[in-house]
Amino acid sequence: MKRIFSLALSALILSAGTSAAQAYPSNLVELILEKKVMGAMQPGNRPVIRPAKLETQGFSSNPTPHPAPRGTAPQAHSLLKNYRILEQSSSFHSLISVTDAKNGQEIHRISVGRRAQRILGNPGTNRLYVLCGGYFGSIWEIDTVNDVVVRKLGTMSPERGVAPLWNPQDMALLPTGNTLAVASGQLRLIDLSTGQVKTMLDLPEEAVEVKRLYPLSKQTLALVSRNKTGGTVYHTFDIASESFKKVGYLGAPRINPVITSLPAPKAYYKLPSVTRSGFVASRNSDFIHMVDLQDLRTAAIIPVDFSVDDLLLTSDRRRLFAYHRRFGQISVIELNPNSPNQFSVIQRIRDKRFQSTPEKPMYLAQSFDQVYLWDGYSQIKTSIDRHSLFVKMNVPFAVQLHMPGEQIWNSDPTHKRFYLKNGDLFMEYGKGGPTTLPARIETGGNIAALVMSPDRRKLYYLQPDQQKLIAMDAFSHQVIGELNVGKNPRSLSVSYKGDRLFVLNADEGSIQVVETQKLTSLKTLGLEIGIFQPQVIWVYDDKMAQLVQIELPRFLTDVARMVG
Repeated sequence: MKRIFSLALSALILSAGTSAAQAYPSNLVELILEKKVMGAMQPGNRPVIRPAKLETQGFSSNPTPHPAPRGTAPQAHSLLKNYRILEQSSSFHSLISVTDAKNGQEIHRISVGRRAQRILGNPGTNRLYVLCGGYFGSIWEIDTVNDVVVRKLGTMSPERGVAPLWNPQDMALLPTGNTLAVASGQLRLIDLSTGQVKTMLDLPEEAVEVKRLYPLSKQTLALVSRNKTGGTVYHTFDIASESFKKVGYLGAPRINPVITSLPAPKAYYKLPSVTRSGFVASRNSDFIHMVDLQDLRTAAIIPVDFSVDDLLLTSDRRRLFAYHRRFGQISVIELNPNSPNQFSVIQRIRDKRFQSTPEKPMYLAQSFDQVYLWDGYSQIKTSIDRHSLFVKMNVPFAVQLHMPGEQIWNSDPTHKRFYLKNGDLFMEYGKGGPTTLPARIETGGNIAALVMSPDRRKLYYLQPDQQKLIAMDAFSHQVIGELNVGKNPRSLSVSYKGDRLFVLNADEGSIQVVETQKLTSLKTLGLEIGIFQPQVIWVYDDKMAQLVQIELPRFLTDVARMVG
């Protein structure tokens, strides 16, 4: 891999003074270096979790950040909102600032991950589209009524021949039809009803780098590009025939690429409820699903910079920590409803010492007011104050953390403590018990997760090898119920009433809701995992075809993580 990138960079240097070098995009050297970091995936990648069909209506929570006065109904008049990219397109971290167009007051900030360079509003559907550049480009769809990200558009689909969105340059809404056009080496037409790429067309040969793409009429798009010599070339695109035509000149569009205004149908909007949400992340997706555990739907997604290897929800449910192993970064996501940054990444804590490998991974853990990154055995790399986000490193930490896979539950009615250790279930008596020695409980298989009912009289645990959810009496240790679940069940949580269990089937990317009284499955939310991965990407000009291998497709366990 290193040799491939060395050759690519050498070729760029040798051809820097030639006209052939002008055929590359102007930021190609930067993109090649970005490939080296983001594209050289480790063997053993997981399948991709694709966005599910979202039903984003009917959010249920307290209206924030502008609550209506007590005893009064929310105002029904519309609110005109301005949306603006706060950072330049070269910035790694991008935010969309939402302000009241009438008084200029900031309402909300929306994190959209990496290198936002273009925003485009659609008043007819209350949607805003954000184009982010770079190696793995992205298009985020924002619900402008509630100001949350609801979808990632045009995701790669190797089985349909759709490669990653590499270095996207501009986008435009087609005047007719529910379609978004994106210029990215090719012209991609994305069906907004499905969120998938429906057509890919080669750009004109002389259009090396697209500068602007915008509608001219109901039937044509304008394409302004840089040619091989650095000059400007103009084309029109006929929507009906899907063909390009070279023209002499095109006027500049009356569109600001980083600012737009959209009306919201109501002045007070409702954000998803944190208290009844679970958060699901994948090692192959650069966003986190926010799932409403009451009706089991994806209420929103939270963009992050990279795929997520570990996820931690603080005990006060005010912040979410996502660990990106290969890049040595911890992303901190704000969940506090009193913050204008709710559901956005508010800080990126990055250090080379945070990097780890699948063979020697590091994990997130927490104590009362601290979040830790540790190796799972003896060494704590850092401590982060969950309130101030103050980082401490290279100091001794006087804290006891539990081994990975070790979960502890106290049962007061039985005067016992139950815990997992290396996949086995153990029990210890409390003070005054018949013995102080721990006893291993025979379960007939390895256990991945353990929870206890709110009354502390029942245990529920998952056995991935047998694909089973099992209920056990905490007094007698007798199995009182079993249920077959999906592939590789890895995460388990219980509702505060104790009437529902939530099982994450990691290899399926699905959340299964189980009724506890009879231990029966009620419903399942599928996150649509695909088992294919792209293997190669092309860097191309007239005289050289450079092939760069970026990812190896293989299927392993623990695809998804869930907290909450």
